[in-house]
Amino acid sequence: MVVIIMSNTWAAPRETLNAYNTFDYPKSLNKPLYDYCNRYIGTWSGTSARPTDTTTGSIQIKCPDDSTLWYGGPIIKLGDGYKLLNLDCGTTISN
Repeated sequence: MVVIIMSNTWAAPRETLNAYNTFDYPKSLNKPLYDYCNRYIGTWSGTSARPTDTTTGSIQIKCPDDSTLWYGGPIIKLGDGYKLLNLDCGTTISN
């Protein structure tokens, strides 16, 4: 008789986090950020905008071509970095 013991930790849903509350200086500076299609976008620049009564706060992302992008919304931990859930795959990044 063969008994297979499976862990359900691999299938556990990932916790959705807020970008503003997740990134803190200096430990988050070199964490890679990916769009919804898992394409590399860049890293956190170290700059954040506080939440208000109508926004959830945002972070500034430094892209590989030295342009910047502001993002505010949900993220999930993805391996060594984070996945931005509201950044569409068709988004173009510009200064």
